[in-house]
Amino acid sequence: MGKRTTLYNNYFEKAKIVDFHGWDLPIQFSGIINEVKSVRSNVGIFDVSHMGRIICNGELVDEFLNYLLTGDLLNLEINQASYMFLCNEYCGIIDDLVAYKTDANEIMIVCNASNKEQVITVLKRYQYLNSDFGNIMIEDFTDTSGMIAVQGPMSQEIMCKLFNIDQLSIRRFRLTRISCEQEDVIISRTGYTGENGFEIISSAKLSSILWDKLINLGAIPCGLGSRDVLRIEAGLSLHGNDISSDINPKEAQLERFVTNTKETLYKQAWDNIQNTPTKKTLIGFIIKGRGIPRINNSIFLKGESIGYVTSGTFSPTLDLSIGLGYVTKKLDPNSNIEVEIREKKFDAIVTKLPFLRR
Repeated sequence: MGKRTTLYNNYFEKAKIVDFHGWDLPIQFSGIINEVKSVRSNVGIFDVSHMGRIICNGELVDEFLNYLLTGDLLNLEINQASYMFLCNEYCGIIDDLVAYKTDANEIMIVCNASNKEQVITVLKRYQYLNSDFGNIMIEDFTDTSGMIAVQGPMSQEIMCKLFNIDQLSIRRFRLTRISCEQEDVIISRTGYTGENGFEIISSAKLSSILWDKLINLGAIPCGLGSRDVLRIEAGLSLHGNDISSDINPKEAQLERFVTNTKETLYKQAWDNIQNTPTKKTLIGFIIKGRGIPRINNSIFLKGESIGYVTSGTFSPTLDLSIGLGYVTKKLDPNSNIEVEIREKKFDAIVTKLPFLRR
């Protein structure tokens, strides 16, 4: 038995449960294709309570995190969030995360579940080595809270009904607080699907209540399977597949999220990377035919093996098989390649990301 989120008891009898990095999580409820279509056309909800949630609080918290993260924390406004990376000294991506400026001296980090302990270790090690930051409190509140992603074109309407409010005017990557059941709830306009959507962070008890209310209001419960399809359609990378501590942001074509120009843990490595030709680059591609690409499938150019697939799926939205992968050759959009699937080569074409634009 793996770890279970606070929402597990709400759905375990209605979902197919799988192990995900030590967590018992739903892979699907009504079926992956149905769930994808629900998010693209209406509204779906996801239990993302397994994601790590860490509060860093204290004077100089911005300066503390600015040395480690690739985003510009010094210019992050209160109630603003930003996607960024925690990199090692070689500029490999330890984790991709979202930093939320929740107060003048407080930043909340939401990171990948499988990397949470490593993220905390890096933060505490840097704090230990720098006495200026000894007053910073680092609190992991993952297990005492819940997190629900509400995603889809109808997400705003259902959120207003859920909290009994007339409107919810939050710009993308902004957050607000709402009182519900005499508790403080954080709502951010963020997500991992490429759709308009929100994420709700509340106490464990309240999260369970909100999940059931959302379903009663018509939201479709969705699992990891549809979430993976949705994020690939949106061209979003998954840590452990498309990015890792051995991949830098330039290779992943994510250098736009390295906005911190101050002195950092990874600055020397990043400066060198910027001035050095990239040995491999992430691409998106569309399969011509019925094959579905999977992780570690080989990519060929004119018979030569030039790379490997990191993510692949069939997109019910586009009615196409799509994938992400790394190649050692410079390939422009519309370049013809081949992907080997089950010992058979399928023609494919390189395309700009994302696959699906909203």
